Amino acid sequence: MIRTVVALVALALLGLCWSLAAASPLPSAHGNVAKGEGGPSPDSDVIERCSDGWSFDATTLDHNGSMLFFKDEFPGIPYPLDAAVECHRGECQDEGILFFQGDRKWFWDFATRTKKERSWPAVGNCTAALRWLERYYCFQGNQFLRFDPVTGEVPPRYPLDARDYFMSCPGRGHGRHRNGTGHRNSTHPV
Repeated sequence: MIRTVVALVALALLGLCWSLAAASPLPSAHGNVAKGEGGPSPDSDVIERCSDGWSFDATTLDHNGSMLFFKDEFPGIPYPLDAAVECHRGECQDEGILFFQGDRKWFWDFATRTKKERSWPAVGNCTAALRWLERYYCFQGNQFLRFDPVTGEVPPRYPLDARDYFMSCPGRGHGRHRNGTGHRNSTHPV
C-alpha cells in the first residue's frame, strides 16, 4: 500500500510539474524568443515554486486526485502548518480544506472564501491528515485517530498504531485485516 501511495504521489507531482510548465513555461537557457523580440517574462510565483529552495507547508489531494500544495496559505490561516486535508461536500457541510497547526484547526470554505476556527479537543495535534475511503484521519507520530470532519468527534477505540493498519511492519498488524496472502487488505476501513 505504501508503494502505491508513493507511486500516486510521484505521478501527481509529475503531473503538477507538467501542468505548471504548460501553463507558464520558463525560458530556456538560450531564451525562447528571437533576438530583438520581446516576450512574456515568467511569472515570479512560477520561478519561486520551481526553484530548488522552495518548500511547502502542507499538501492534500482534491476530489479529482490532484495534488494541492500550500505555502503561506490562505488569508488568516497561520503558517507554518502541520497538516491539511480537503473536505468534500456531503462529508463536511460545505466544500473546503481543514488546516491543522498545533492544537488549532480551521476550515477554509471554498464558496465563501472564509475561515472558521474549529474547537476539537478530542483531535489534538495532527502532524499529518488524510482522507481515505470517505473517512478522515489525524496522525500523531506513529499513532492515528479517525475524526468526524464536522464535529471533531473521535470514536472511543482511538488512537491506534499506524504500523498495525497503514504500513507493513514485520510482526505487526492484525490478522483480521490481512488477506490470505499475508498482505494487508487495503480496502478495509479502519
